[in-house]
Amino acid sequence: MSFTKIFADKMNNTKFIWKQINELCSFRKNTKNSTVISNLTVNGKVIEDKLNISNAINLFFSEIGAELSKKIALDSNINNYRNYIGNPQVNSCFLDIITENEIFNIIRSMKSKNSSGPDNLPFSIYANHSDLLCGPLCYLFNLSLDSGVVPNCLKIAKIIPIYKKGEKDLPTNYRPISLLSSISKIFEKIIAKRMKSFLEKKNILYNYQFGFRQNHSTSLALMEVIDSCYNKLDEGLFVAGIYFDVQKAFDSVNHDILLDKLYHYGFRGKLHKWLSSYLQDRLQFTCLNNTLSDVHSIKCGVPQGSVLGPLLFILFVNDLPNAVQESNIKLFADDTNVFVFADNLNLLEVKANMCVSKMECWFKSNLLSVNVSKTCYTLFQCKKNSSNSRH
Repeated sequence: MSFTKIFADKMNNTKFIWKQINELCSFRKNTKNSTVISNLTVNGKVIEDKLNISNAINLFFSEIGAELSKKIALDSNINNYRNYIGNPQVNSCFLDIITENEIFNIIRSMKSKNSSGPDNLPFSIYANHSDLLCGPLCYLFNLSLDSGVVPNCLKIAKIIPIYKKGEKDLPTNYRPISLLSSISKIFEKIIAKRMKSFLEKKNILYNYQFGFRQNHSTSLALMEVIDSCYNKLDEGLFVAGIYFDVQKAFDSVNHDILLDKLYHYGFRGKLHKWLSSYLQDRLQFTCLNNTLSDVHSIKCGVPQGSVLGPLLFILFVNDLPNAVQESNIKLFADDTNVFVFADNLNLLEVKANMCVSKMECWFKSNLLSVNVSKTCYTLFQCKKNSSNSRH
């Protein structure tokens, strides 16, 4: 009865419900040990030394996106990514001068955690002394924006590998989470807030992109999908849902393509120069088994765990729906779901294959790799139209 009351009181709070489920089922009881790797298999060779393990997985995280993109680039039949992005945004995003009060409010809005990035300075220092630090930070942030240069010390990431699933000795079964310096987080929040304001004002983002957006959520995405499918089924149509899995999506974002798209969407001038500096010459090291790896450079991708990374990613895939305008696409960051419909299964199969082919062209044009083994589909149909399934 106590569990019933707990869930009944918070029935509309999805985040709270999942938190309670995780606690009750002890899904997270081994979280502290999730990044302990006793051995790692790379190219058929087993590595057991702590430093070598840390270096190997850091090298894997650093190069996997570029390696995947390089394989696609060898295909001479790929389309130009610019064929999909449409007309450029007429207006440009203008950034006002950052104020001390703005920085103070940003710091106050952030959670005061003791975890630290590569500089080993916890955010609590900034939270507890914001009245003293806002002035110097304001000067540094405005200088960085005016010059279009992001200091190199803000472009170093401390990587924590998070286990996903599968064999624990394989690097591909871990997700890299970037821990950045607190100063970088504060700065990125200010930039992201202004970029989002411009995107909303100009209605640039795809309507059915539900990831990393205010007033959008998994619940809304699910309701939209269900409502859309039911409407088609009520019309007597068959519906096929195709779910694409993109390999190392965040790690594979090509910087040149991303910067071109950012300019296209109105992020020009000093802001574009700043974003270019933000992406270039990034470095990372991995903390694993209480051992720090060597530092390695990043040539591809956006930082997972950063503030700007998710926003840059959804802008990178914002033109994906233009590849199949006749189909119903729902996006949640790198999760891409496409729904096609027809009045019989033969036609549905033809439309689905055509849709997959067009989507594949877009992914290749943007140097992203689809994991075929994890890409799947679902057929939706009502009993009343099952008898006419092959007509």
